[in-house]
Amino acid sequence: CGPCREEMPAVAEVGREAEASGVRVLVLNTGEGERTVRDFLRKNPYPGLPVALDEDGSTATSYQVVNLPTHVYIDAEGVLREVKVGGLDAEEMRAAIEDVR
Repeated sequence: CGPCREEMPAVAEVGREAEASGVRVLVLNTGEGERTVRDFLRKNPYPGLPVALDEDGSTATSYQVVNLPTHVYIDAEGVLREVKVGGLDAEEMRAAIEDVR
């Protein structure tokens, strides 16, 4: 989605910062095939940012994602702590990560 693509640089930036403190940021692409995602990442590389595919939307459905982008924050014990719908800037992402620590 357009807003998802717009926030990717911020997601990558926050992901690099978070990794240094033991937090993992993962991008879940839902509804698109592997070729589409690979083509996008080839043109827009985000080194170190893992991207998982959810081609059939089942993972998004399990987290009750209905709008994109959606940010899901899961703590170290695997408990879903926060869900934010809509585009976020880097500061909002950092604050959400701090909230679930």
